[in-house]
Amino acid sequence: MRDHPDIESIIKTGYPRYSQPAKYHCQECGKDITDEDMYEDAHHEYLCRDCLLLLHTKDWL
Repeated sequence: MRDHPDIESIIKTGYPRYSQPAKYHCQECGKDITDEDMYEDAHHEYLCRDCLLLLHTKDWL
């Protein structure tokens, strides 16, 4: 006999089905940044640190 679906969800994820935390992904590379620092610029709302640095590096001639 199975447990209630909310209890199974709590055991599996730590959260009930109706209260799952939001997941955030870098809009440049797609990396999961839910538990990391998130950055933004004029064209992206969510960026990982690596993509932010790549997008804003200066090329010296």
